[in-house]
Amino acid sequence: MRGKFLSCLLIMAVAASMILVGFIPQVQAAEKKEIVFGGSLGLSGTFAEISRHIKDSFELWFEDTNKAGGIYVKKYGRKLPVRWIVYDDQSDPGIGSKLMEKLITGDKVDFVTAPFSSGITFPQTTVAEKHKKIIISYCGSSNEIFTRGFDYTFDHIGLAGSHFSPAIDLINHLEPRPEGIAIVASKELYTLTVAEASKRQLKDLGFDVVLYEEIPVGVKDASSIINKMKALDVDVFLGCVLNPATALFTKQMKALNCRPKMIDFVQGSEMGWYIKEFGKYAEGIMGKFPAYADPKDPMIIEFTKRIKKKDPTWPLKTCDAVYHCQPYDTCEMIRQGVEATGSLDNTKIAEWLRTHEIPGMLQGIGHKAKFQDYDNYKNINVNITGVVCQNQHGEPVVVWPPEYAAAKYLYPLGPWQK
Repeated sequence: MRGKFLSCLLIMAVAASMILVGFIPQVQAAEKKEIVFGGSLGLSGTFAEISRHIKDSFELWFEDTNKAGGIYVKKYGRKLPVRWIVYDDQSDPGIGSKLMEKLITGDKVDFVTAPFSSGITFPQTTVAEKHKKIIISYCGSSNEIFTRGFDYTFDHIGLAGSHFSPAIDLINHLEPRPEGIAIVASKELYTLTVAEASKRQLKDLGFDVVLYEEIPVGVKDASSIINKMKALDVDVFLGCVLNPATALFTKQMKALNCRPKMIDFVQGSEMGWYIKEFGKYAEGIMGKFPAYADPKDPMIIEFTKRIKKKDPTWPLKTCDAVYHCQPYDTCEMIRQGVEATGSLDNTKIAEWLRTHEIPGMLQGIGHKAKFQDYDNYKNINVNITGVVCQNQHGEPVVVWPPEYAAAKYLYPLGPWQK
């Protein structure tokens, strides 16, 4: 009897050892080998040009992080390499939404990256919130995105409704005082938000917005609107449009000899490609930076050089680095959150983002972002300073507010140069 009992114990021990031997490789196979990020960009369609350069910025962060050995995760006791899955959303919000769902549920990414434009960011943040995935928006800042009380959606560059506020403050200081203002907006969530907020702010200051027009994204002809501006003899033109509409308005305003005393675009005119394409006709045209970056800052200068190496054909100015810093910084915030919390848990990292000042390239004093709630808005970076720049002598320079100005603004503009 005793012999049978010992035999049974022996058989059980052998069986147990076989199970353990078989189990150990499975545990090792399930062990985390990398941290996977995923996102979409408009690599074709309306936003193809700017998305290509945003992709450069993301890729640079992944290269830098892997060169440093990856991200240290306390839970695993070691650094893990990072990988990025990026899909083409064709500049289409519907496609962008489906791709975000695919990335989270199909590709099982650990973290998601934001797209370009508010129109695509809005539905993607809805998907990310449902799955409790952090999304830090760098080029989708329409106010409506941040009024829904989402815990996992963060604004990196300030609300869109404030993006023309420095320009409006400048308008309020101009002498002689402008008498007629025209606002044109692309029918895209971001540009409509900027335009409507600007119209309200100007009217509150007693200015006469004599023309307000909304145009389709991808418009091919703006001559009818420009002729209206000429007939009304407007003093200020605020172009709440996204390129290629920025280029279209510049070309046709020149061709139709429409030259308001101040011309300001919300996107495109402050970038190197614009100055290269329009040369002397770019002189005096204004633009905006939602986040101020000192062009003399060694960190910004070095970053610009590195971005130029990725795409030598891009006519990059130092101030263009603002747009390239934004995607890079969002990934860097996630890295810091992972290392601070010791895990890949998006809920823990989201709480950490809300309770710390986070170093980056673009932020205010000390280059630190600070996410806060105010009014009806949630998770807004309040350490952001917007500025007005103007193309002068072939360079976009900051001209307002005075404490950041590198040059005196040119106003009123004279006729188009011949």
